[in-house]
Parts: sequence; structure tokens; C-alpha cells
Amino acid sequence: MLRTLVDGVAAERFSDLARLYARQTDVTHPFSAGSKPLRSRSDLEEHFGAMAAAQARLPRREVIDLVIYETTDPEVVVAEFAYRWMLPEPMSVGCVLVTRVRDGEIVESRDYADPSAMAQVAQRLRKIGDSDR
Repeated sequence: MLRTLVDGVAAERFSDLARLYARQTDVTHPFSAGSKPLRSRSDLEEHFGAMAAAQARLPRREVIDLVIYETTDPEVVVAEFAYRWMLPEPMSVGCVLVTRVRDGEIVESRDYADPSAMAQVAQRLRKIGDSDR
């Protein structure tokens, strides 16, 4: 399931991703300043819709170094990976997802992305966007 999620983000299949979550969820992005918790599948549909709109003008990314860890709690699964963009030089952002999966749906997730690397990628993406104008 986590592989489907991270690969779906990289492949920009945003309209398919909310269905991976339960109707009532608890999804947070602790390192993302000002982000609000996503408490429902509807919140996630809106979140992924915004990602689709933002991503439409940006270079594609790929998932690298994906490792999925099982824990002693059978509902908790951890994914460690990076998203890599070619901008034209490769730039990566390390990520960790700590999720709780129940009855085949994600009911809780803490999504961590390296804030410093994310800021560097965002700055580079802005420069690319500015040069396209």
C-alpha cells in the first residue's frame, strides 16, 4: 500500500490516492509549516487535487531508495525513501512515512520530508518556472 502511495505521488496519479485512506483519517505533515491535519478522505481528495494543480507545471520526480519496515505493531508500517527530481541536476528530498493501516486502509499517517532539502528543491523549481515565462 505504501509503495502504491509513494509511486502514485511520483507518477502524478493524484486522483487515485485518496481511496487508499479510510473515510476518517488522521494525516499530518509535522515538518510542513502551517499545514493542517487531514481528517477525512474528502480532505485528502482536496489535498491531492491541490498537489495535481501545482505539479502540472513542474518536472517529474521519481522514488528512490524505498525501504518498507514492518514494526512490532501489525498495523504500523514505516516507509523510508527519497523523491528525486532532475532539475537538470539531480536533487533529492528524503522522506519517512509512519502509517497505521487497518482493514486495508490508511487510518493514520505522519509524513516527514526533509525541510531543508525541500526548500532547496522548491527554490530551484521556482527558478525553472521563472525561466519558462
